[in-house]
Amino acid sequence: MSLWQRLTQNVRHMFREKDPLYLTKLEGETSSELDTLGAIRALSEVVRNQPDGVETYLALGNLYRTRGDYERAIQVRRNIIVRQTLPDNTKAMAYYELGHDYKRSGFLDRALKAFTEAKKLGAPADAIGLEIARVHAVSGNFEAAAAAFGHLGFHVAEAHYRTKMGEEFLAKNSPAAALTCFKKAIKVYPASVEAWLAKICLAAQNGSWRDAAGTFKSSFKKIDEEVRFLLLEGLLQKADGPLPDGMERKKWYEKFCGVITKGLEPLETEFLQHYYGGLFLMRAGRIEEASSWFEKALIVEPDFWGARLELLGLSLKQEEVSLSFKDQVEHFLAQSRNAKKFICKKCGLHRDTMFFLCPRCLSWHSARFRIHIKE
Repeated sequence: MSLWQRLTQNVRHMFREKDPLYLTKLEGETSSELDTLGAIRALSEVVRNQPDGVETYLALGNLYRTRGDYERAIQVRRNIIVRQTLPDNTKAMAYYELGHDYKRSGFLDRALKAFTEAKKLGAPADAIGLEIARVHAVSGNFEAAAAAFGHLGFHVAEAHYRTKMGEEFLAKNSPAAALTCFKKAIKVYPASVEAWLAKICLAAQNGSWRDAAGTFKSSFKKIDEEVRFLLLEGLLQKADGPLPDGMERKKWYEKFCGVITKGLEPLETEFLQHYYGGLFLMRAGRIEEASSWFEKALIVEPDFWGARLELLGLSLKQEEVSLSFKDQVEHFLAQSRNAKKFICKKCGLHRDTMFFLCPRCLSWHSARFRIHIKE
């Protein structure tokens, strides 16, 4: 009887006998978790009958990892690796899976060693290189991560972690070294939103507003149109953040507003750019101009809830309404502004903060603005 025939037989037997694992649904297990538990029991039975079945052990370890039982998953891999007669390619697979087990459980140094062993035993260099690069990134070794991603030709990731290196230099009060990192990031990937953002913010922090404006204009020629809003969102967060020493909040907003609105003037058809321009104008106290920019955004995209929300807020300040009505609308506006505005176009993840790397599917620059309220 083949492995899969045994597995099918065991699963059928479990359903026929009403296995107790399925009764745990009353204790809060989801259907997916129950399926995993059932598969673990079935594979465990196969392993008992065929103790030399390495593939079955590997599958069993993966199921333990899916359940979050990393200790058992790791033990399964170790039991495979110590076998003297195990072929190198199978041992490489065991080390590869062991690396994932350690990574999931937070033992990043051990994960790195396991992936390195898998590479030595002949595992595909690109697959292992990618996992090693990700471990360096998660552990905060941005220089090693940038080098590893660059070696693989993943320049968008390389630029991201070179930018992270620059931010570390800024934290250590080394702006010159930081600027070098940002420039290298742009060189390896000219469309790097995060590198351009960091470079503009550094110029603003130093009071070099002409440099900031020039860099902003240059960035729009390089950054992909569909992710330009990330640059604007990042600059808005910077404008709302801590002030440089001796700078007044109103002056700070005026400076940022000048950089942004001058750079956006030629781009009449981009409703998100008009929306963000309106937000900067609001912060600078230029209310009539802000309203005009929001209205331009709605001409291009009439259903855009963000611009309508801001126009409602501006109208509320101009109209004579009861205190009760005003309180209700202001509460609505405050809640609406906290909505999850960003969506990953790859996996559909919704988040209230912008992201360059999707935390769910690990796609780069896949964030999109939530244009319609029903999305």
